[in-house]
This record gives sequence, C-alpha cells and structure tokens, in this order.
Amino acid sequence: VLFVTQHNPFCSPSLNVTCRLLGSVPPGGFALLRWELYAETCVAPYTVCFATDFRDVFFQAPFLFPNQVGIDLMVFEEEGIVIGTNSYNKKWVRSCHGRDGTRRVGEEHVICSGTVLGSPRGFKWVNDYFNSIDTSCCSTGGCDQGHFNWMLYTTQWNTTGLTVQFVQNQEGIVNTLAHVKLKGYPIYNHDGSLSPVCHQWDRHKHLLITYVKQLVRDLKHNKSYHFPSLKQNFNTTPSLLHNSK
Repeated sequence: VLFVTQHNPFCSPSLNVTCRLLGSVPPGGFALLRWELYAETCVAPYTVCFATDFRDVFFQAPFLFPNQVGIDLMVFEEEGIVIGTNSYNKKWVRSCHGRDGTRRVGEEHVICSGTVLGSPRGFKWVNDYFNSIDTSCCSTGGCDQGHFNWMLYTTQWNTTGLTVQFVQNQEGIVNTLAHVKLKGYPIYNHDGSLSPVCHQWDRHKHLLITYVKQLVRDLKHNKSYHFPSLKQNFNTTPSLLHNSK
C-alpha cells in the first residue's frame, strides 16, 4: 500500500501496488499521521507488515520476512550514532523531555522510524502510544523519531507482553546508509550478503546518480508508467507499507 497526496507513477496494477490517496499534506506532515495509517492497514489476515519510507528507499533483493513468532516489533539501528551526540535526534528528544531526558537516553543507539517491521498488534501499540502523549512539544520534521526512540527506551513495553527486537545496522534486512561509508554499488551487509533494503541512499551522490539513471531507463521501457509524472515522485514523501500474510 502506497500513501500518496497526488498521482504517482508507481500506482500501477501491473506492479501490484495499491495507492491510498490522502489529499493534502496535514500541518504536521506525514511523520505522525503515518503511524495511524500503519495501524489501520496492518490488520488481519496479515500477520506481519513492513512499513518503510518511499522516496529514499530501494530494494536490491527479495527477502523473506524473519520468523515473527513472539515478536511484535523489529526496529533497526542507524549506523554508529547515539541520541546524545546527534544534533537532530538530541533536539527532538530535548524539545519534549528537556536536558534530563536527553541525558537519560543519550547513550542509546538511534533507532530509525523510517523502516519498521511488526505485527498488527505491534503497530497498534505504537499508534496507541502516540495517541496517548502530547506531541505538540515538537513540531519540526522528524519529530516522530524522537517520540519513537523515547517510547522504545523508556516505556515498559515488556510488561505489556509486547516483544521488541533491536537489529544492528548492516546485520539484517535493512541497511540505513546516511552514516555508512560506502565503497561502491551494490551495497552489502557486514557478512558479505546483499542488503535487501537500502534506506537513505540519496545521502550519497554516486547512488543518487546511479539509481535515478536506472529508474529513468525502467520508466521509459514500461508503458504502464507516465514518464512526465516522475517529477512528482521525487517531490513527495509518502510511505509504503509492504504486507506479508
């Protein structure tokens, strides 16, 4: 399911993509709204869903969903950064929880809110948490990641029976690239296997050039696309929810 505010060339039956038109972008952007959309979409008969950003994500290889028995959320660390030393994440946490809050979680690894794998129960729990807190303390882009990290590191989710698995970068299905020193393309995990999901690829100029050229070639040879609409795809930031029964 692809959440969009306008026509998108990827909304095509031939690609098996269902698009949900949202209309105008809400005042706070998609950051907080997406958790409600995930919870609404990831329901039975689905047992596991993969929620991901769209604009800055590409897939290098198919992947099998990890065994989700007993796991409600699988979250992915960013490469080599902790909350207290990263200006963006520190700002998002401090704006709502002050300096004491920043010190409390400052040594914890940053968890990216742009790629999350979970069960319907897990996504509902996250959305319920967001609905239970005052989110007005932070209104800049990316604030939901501050709330998300605070939730993961300070709430007693384990007492509710919820299970969360933290995955190091380049160790699972997601490779979050913003702080990774890349040697070239394709992109690999630490064990030498191909990284199935590459997030934040547009932080690297050589990947931006390589991938956009390939995308243009693909679009030109696929009659189901409307090539002039390609520009719209890069001017919007919808989220993609990939479901697996």
